[in-house]
Amino acid sequence: MSIAYTDLKNAVVGKLEIDADDADRFELDAHLAAAQLKILNTVPSKFIPTAVTTVRFDLDIGVNAIQWPNNFVRFIRLWVDFASSITEANPGLECLEPPEEGYIPNIAAIATKRYPYIDLNVEDGFAIYPIPDANVTNGGRLRHVWKLPDPTSTQDCLLRESMRNLMIYETTRLCALVEEWNVELSKAMMDSWNDEIKMYLPEKGGRIR
Repeated sequence: MSIAYTDLKNAVVGKLEIDADDADRFELDAHLAAAQLKILNTVPSKFIPTAVTTVRFDLDIGVNAIQWPNNFVRFIRLWVDFASSITEANPGLECLEPPEEGYIPNIAAIATKRYPYIDLNVEDGFAIYPIPDANVTNGGRLRHVWKLPDPTSTQDCLLRESMRNLMIYETTRLCALVEEWNVELSKAMMDSWNDEIKMYLPEKGGRIR
């Protein structure tokens, strides 16, 4: 279920203690979009299922660097099959990732078709190893978070209702800084965000999926 734009607007306007007609002055729509993008980049994907999509792509001989899809926000997982198309019956092999910290191995040297790797340190995309040695239609399957449409007066927020508080806290925080309208309120909203987001983040850290 989506979150109605009017509900978000009224909640933020109420916290700012302004008239609804002044929403443009405080850049409400731009800050709603910024709040939504922050959630898409921060909250684990299992809590934002409407923003998760899976796409298949072809493998080409000698090509291992691939660009992210349009409206890409965050990587979740990648599967490949260097010989056959990925289908519902053939999910492919999930690519391994180098450790986030410490020693980073030479991916090209250790990757095999049985234990493929993904390199996320590629500008505007990713690289897979080993390098494909055959053309395979739908040989790759990428799951990622995509950029939802920005909330506007004609477009409700497509996040689930559970994200409502986070949307309100971050939007209010940003709006309250316009013209230094209410810096203390902005700080309070940051504290509220930090308290709320704890419910969704893993306790021991690690990469957010």
